[in-house]
Amino acid sequence: MLVRHFMGVAVALTVLGWTAPVRAGGESLQKKVDELNSTTGKDAMEGQFKVLAVEPGAKKLIEFAQKLVKKDQKALTYNGALLLAKLARKKGNLEASEAFYRVCTKAAAELESTQKLLQSYGSLIELLYDKGKYKEAEKVCRELLELETGPGKARLVLVLFQLGPGQLQFVPLENYDSAKSLHAPVRRLMVQAMAKQGKFDEALKMAEDMISQKNHWLSQALHAWVLREAGRYPEAAKAYENILQQVLNDKNLDAQDRQEYEDQYRYILSNLYVETKQVNKAEEQLRALINRHPNEAGYYNDLGYILADHDLKLDEAEKLVLRALDLDRKSSGAEAKDNGAYLDSLGWVYYKQKKYKEAKDALQKAVADDRAQHIEIYDHLGDALLALGERESALKAWNKGAELAGPSRRDQERKTRVLQKIKINTNK
Repeated sequence: MLVRHFMGVAVALTVLGWTAPVRAGGESLQKKVDELNSTTGKDAMEGQFKVLAVEPGAKKLIEFAQKLVKKDQKALTYNGALLLAKLARKKGNLEASEAFYRVCTKAAAELESTQKLLQSYGSLIELLYDKGKYKEAEKVCRELLELETGPGKARLVLVLFQLGPGQLQFVPLENYDSAKSLHAPVRRLMVQAMAKQGKFDEALKMAEDMISQKNHWLSQALHAWVLREAGRYPEAAKAYENILQQVLNDKNLDAQDRQEYEDQYRYILSNLYVETKQVNKAEEQLRALINRHPNEAGYYNDLGYILADHDLKLDEAEKLVLRALDLDRKSSGAEAKDNGAYLDSLGWVYYKQKKYKEAKDALQKAVADDRAQHIEIYDHLGDALLALGERESALKAWNKGAELAGPSRRDQERKTRVLQKIKINTNK
């Protein structure tokens, strides 16, 4: 169906960014909320968001709107709440973003719009998942799966079908359920949320049920993902090997999609092979990816790090990581700082080469990167400092790393090793 939207003067000004500025006064803030509530059309919505994203008063607007919602969720329309949810997320106010998305989900359910249900529930689930609120994400998934829409309600829904070349016809659907078409992707998200909580048996059972309903390699990939999350690496590797072969033989995939899936599963396999001590197989997958994508910095970095971590081909490992840094600089621009993760790999190569001073320098630059605040990098820095006889500094690095450990299995295993190093080297 082709829908043409004609842009009036007010909407045109919004798209161009000529909207009233956000001011601190309550009356002006309410006026801005009213403006957002009345915004319609994709172009106008995008225009409003671009303006709001750079507004100096955006923070006050978010706080003002959040207070309105606490008193009355009807204070915001679907579009107004959606704009504010996106804005709050961009500004880092995740609590407000969640509150605004909750307004959207309620409105979408009342409207029984598949598009709005997907947009609102999907965004809320993604937000909760990214915040590590997996239990809440699972709860929202269940809420959408249990949402009653369609049956028993008088609705006329027309779907456009192509009967043949140039032959189009609208076909009415009775008892249309606007949420049902979303159940499959929502179940996938729910499986992932359960796995992230450590509910592996439940997640695997649900993934197996999905395979029994439709034995497609995408369903198998979800099951394999849960196996990986559960630390069942040999089983996961075998599953992904099978999935990769199915992708390569799937005649329903176009060439570009096939390549993207192949790259994705080869990369996952490279990590699983490292976990199962099959470094030669990990190397094989990464070299295949480098041959296909010679300008992708991440593949060079990963191969260089894996070789160094296993004391293999250290000279080549150094060249690979330096290549990754060079490619990253070219793609990021002259003003961008070096990627902390790649500097960590370089520092670890130097450490393995017993170039401890060079290792220390690279690793200190790595931890200076706000994006590289990770236990693994501080662990490496501690090792380099200890090798140089700087025990107190090493202890500080390890303690900092332990503080940064996340809830993942890998982080917790490394934290155990780091705490043991701290214990051994304390009060020597």
